[in-house]
Amino acid sequence: MAHRVETIRAAGRTPARRAAALAVSAALILGTAGACGDDDSGTATTSGADASTTTTPSPSTTTPAELEGYIGLTVEEAGALADEEGRPWRVVEEDGEPLPATMDLIENRVNLVVQDGTVVGASLG
Repeated sequence: MAHRVETIRAAGRTPARRAAALAVSAALILGTAGACGDDDSGTATTSGADASTTTTPSPSTTTPAELEGYIGLTVEEAGALADEEGRPWRVVEEDGEPLPATMDLIENRVNLVVQDGTVVGASLG
């Protein structure tokens, strides 16, 4: 055991120094984890110069003109329209709840936002 202590000290890592390093690491991890809490507000906040800016995305402002034809359709009708246009499609939000979606970009894919069975927003990607 004495040989192990000498090896640690020889490398510049005394038990006290090692404990201090662990304490600092734990504090950093806990501090970072606290900033990663769930936020169900549905808002996006920017940081930096515009740190006070908070926006809530609205389906009516995020729907490109070429997708306006999807608004007001049922999910089945919107899916049929997308299929007819040769576009992949998916529902990314239903009744205010975000649904799991991959982060890959497919430029012509239609992402549908659905409320009570009716499409209220659409975006590409």
